[in-house]
Amino acid sequence: MNTTSLTVNSDSPKLFIRSGKNCSLVVRGRDIEDVQVSGKGAKTLEWEDRHETFHLRIRRDATVEVPRQSRVDLEDCRGHVDVSELPEGVTGGAIGGHARLGSLGSVALKDIGGHCSVARVEQDVSTGSVGGHLNAEAIGGDLSTPNVGGHARGRDIKGRMLLGNVGGHIEFQDINSMDGLNAGGHAKLKLSALRDSDYSVNAGGNIALNLPVDAGATVHMSSGIGNSVQVFGDGSANFQLNAGGMISLSTGHRPGANSEAKAASSGPGPIENIAQQVRRHIEQVIETATSRLTSVMDEQGLTSDKRADLQEQFTEIQEEAVKAAQEAMETVQTRSRTVWEQEVKPNLDFLTRESEPVQTPPVSPEAQAKERMMILRMLEEGKISVEEANQLLQALGS
Repeated sequence: MNTTSLTVNSDSPKLFIRSGKNCSLVVRGRDIEDVQVSGKGAKTLEWEDRHETFHLRIRRDATVEVPRQSRVDLEDCRGHVDVSELPEGVTGGAIGGHARLGSLGSVALKDIGGHCSVARVEQDVSTGSVGGHLNAEAIGGDLSTPNVGGHARGRDIKGRMLLGNVGGHIEFQDINSMDGLNAGGHAKLKLSALRDSDYSVNAGGNIALNLPVDAGATVHMSSGIGNSVQVFGDGSANFQLNAGGMISLSTGHRPGANSEAKAASSGPGPIENIAQQVRRHIEQVIETATSRLTSVMDEQGLTSDKRADLQEQFTEIQEEAVKAAQEAMETVQTRSRTVWEQEVKPNLDFLTRESEPVQTPPVSPEAQAKERMMILRMLEEGKISVEEANQLLQALGS
């Protein structure tokens, strides 16, 4: 395997790296003193020392190992990149292909042409638009990406989530703060805490929102089956949900992994809830009208006969009104059940399935094979331990 070693004479060098189109670049932070470049790119490597900043141009597939405290800037990378183990983080310009980023201090990049997978970042993650899918996990700060062409999924975002527009589905767990989200598909969100006073979610498909236990929220919902408002606790946080499909609300942890599927298949619960609300409203109207009638009869000083006549007439009107309302509700329920069974229920897969994280495609089989060989050679030469070799091979998907 071709390997080139570059002496940098610094514990935390500043490295600017460029890579060509169709070139897979792997950057790893290691407990080493010099920069080591291996793979086909080592043959055609160009580098320059400019006043303690080092500029590397990679023209073919290469793995660049750098001192762990290096400050790496991906100046212009037109292919795929895979960067990890850099406490100082990574900055740079646009990435032409896929980006796999992990175990970093922070991330600040521009547009990413392919998929983006980012995990275990201590501080903020900021990128330009992502052309493919976005998968983010264990972000210690904010997650900021203005546009995602595909799906956006992830969990455990400690800071604010600023995603803007997502062409596909949005699915996040363990979040607490977000700007307005817009999804072309479904949106499934589980909040671990409420840090904001206002939340907004727009989705072309369904919305499933899981609020924290004992959450205080007022949820305004506009969906394909109508408009409604639901209040949780003191109602302090304000949610505006707009869905082309249906909206599902829940609080706290579910009792079992399959509880959502059971709830969805147990019948038209939302329809029964509407019927109960209408019945309660009718009961309240009748109670108010009865009280008002009694007050009027007392004010008029009516005789017992007149009072009995009016009470009888009122009872007849009341019974007719209740009967008419009941018939109307039965008609609505029948029609709603038909819509539920034929149109809504078949589209509930998104609300009931388990999360499936987006898998970023491998950089290239050839590059992976060569990196495996490099790991095995480093093991043979005693540069890494068996445990470290196993971890590296697992990271490659071996």
